[in-house]
Amino acid sequence: MTLADRVYVMDRQKHYKAIVQGIDWETFCVTWEKGNSYQLDFTVYVTNSYGYSLLTNENILEFQGQQYVIKTYNPQYADGYNTLIISATHIGYECQYCFQTATKAGDVSMSITDAMHWLFDGNVKGFSWEVKGNFSNRTLTDFGNCDAKTGLSTIQQAWGCDVTFDNTHVIVWEHGQYLHKTNQTIRYKHDTDQIALTSDSTGIVNKVYCVGAQDDNNKPKFFQPFWSWDQDSINRWGEKVGAVYSNDKVNNRGAMDAAAKATMQLNPSFSIQVTYYGTDCPAFGSQVYLEVLPMDVKEWVEVTGYKIYPFAPEQAGEIDLNSLKPNILSINRSLQNIVGEAVARAAAGTPAGSTGATNNTQSNQYTLVNGTVNVEKNSNAVTIDCRLTDVGVGKLMTFDQSYRPSTDKTGSVIVSGTVNNIVSWRVAKDGTFEITSITDIEGKAVTTAIPLVLLNISYLI
Repeated sequence: MTLADRVYVMDRQKHYKAIVQGIDWETFCVTWEKGNSYQLDFTVYVTNSYGYSLLTNENILEFQGQQYVIKTYNPQYADGYNTLIISATHIGYECQYCFQTATKAGDVSMSITDAMHWLFDGNVKGFSWEVKGNFSNRTLTDFGNCDAKTGLSTIQQAWGCDVTFDNTHVIVWEHGQYLHKTNQTIRYKHDTDQIALTSDSTGIVNKVYCVGAQDDNNKPKFFQPFWSWDQDSINRWGEKVGAVYSNDKVNNRGAMDAAAKATMQLNPSFSIQVTYYGTDCPAFGSQVYLEVLPMDVKEWVEVTGYKIYPFAPEQAGEIDLNSLKPNILSINRSLQNIVGEAVARAAAGTPAGSTGATNNTQSNQYTLVNGTVNVEKNSNAVTIDCRLTDVGVGKLMTFDQSYRPSTDKTGSVIVSGTVNNIVSWRVAKDGTFEITSITDIEGKAVTTAIPLVLLNISYLI
């Protein structure tokens, strides 16, 4: 443990500060859920230290530069040991005690900075804020008469923005600036042994009423208000009307229609929860590359929550992921294909996991100049397990007739190292196995050989 990993405790006024001793590090847990919660939980043994005496409600913990307010203080007595269970919420959520008593009556066109000023100006809790990104005006109705936490929720809903806390500094992000790709890959059966996927349609919006700039008499300056909608989404999911979209910077109907469509959520969100044994907490806005080969899922996904044990790598934590909008339907198709195959097997009386053919396992191993390839055939399914060194683009080998796929099979894998790269492969129906491209995670071609590539490929013949 480094000095930066120590846990400190302070009194509410921050006059006194001490190290927390006696923590059961197996229980020390950091939990974050985007837009909802951010907290520390741990058990500490009773000691005679000054730090222990400060562990009481509303005092402040500090861990890795962030502060948390103790909300739950729960003494336990069991097996001859006296312990204390602590739960502390990030200090950013103390904005719930900043209250704007006044109200912007009626429908008012506001910029996002206007809204933040309205919520936080004159607060006595020491909150500051900034906005990162470009936002057009929105119409807010009776905005005010609320605490700042509730007001932030209204802002998030109206502008589709992201909100993070750096202690008592509030940062409002345009979603594109909030997201950033990382070099991390999560692979099923490698980094995690359990994945749960959930589709949620509650956030779908495929129709909104558009209101443009108005003159001093509240009459339209450039075009009459109109409805904007996406017919494909309506056909698929039904009509889902969202909040009024207003933008006084657009001076023609076509541009207004395009801007409104850009704010819609046309498909269900797709959440993915994976069991995770890492100890590093992902940064806000992180995107990781997810591979679930049995489901043919290879997608960039956003980290939307986690439960991490930073000092207990053997403890199973969790990471919550949300698929980005362009990828949702491809994941849905993968799941639908799997369900369809399962239903077909059930109708035919074939056990799950079986291809319906007689079990007849064959295997072969190919030794190459740059590695080995193990090929196993079980009925009409083939698995290729590769360990390749100094890999470049080009044909590697041609399989025997009995191992050739019925159609061309393609895919890619992220290879982790000092710099991560995406290696794409193809097994052609003539049996040719080749590396078709190597790029960095931004899609730029890589011309140098990759020291080590591990591939696991499955297909039907």
